[in-house]
Amino acid sequence: MSETGRPGISHSSLSYELDADDHCPADLGPRLLHRAQAARPDVKVCVVLANREFEAWFLAAAKSLGGLRGLPDVLEPPAYPEAKRDAMGWLSERMAGHP
Repeated sequence: MSETGRPGISHSSLSYELDADDHCPADLGPRLLHRAQAARPDVKVCVVLANREFEAWFLAAAKSLGGLRGLPDVLEPPAYPEAKRDAMGWLSERMAGHP
């Protein structure tokens, strides 16, 4: 019996969100997807890779984060968020009370 309570029906899925670090996401993503599908052919698998650091997604969304968690009300993202290293450091430096 599946987790839905009905025999033979399964809605299981796996989602992997990872940093590509210095690897090319376009090359690494399909390889990881293939490995995950081979390991778990019984479930739907999704692989999402961030170019370098997934925390860079927060930098790209900096304007929408303004005024939250001690960040200034007006917060402009860096020019190329995905190229930035230590994205969390960038955000931390802008938080109120950060040394």
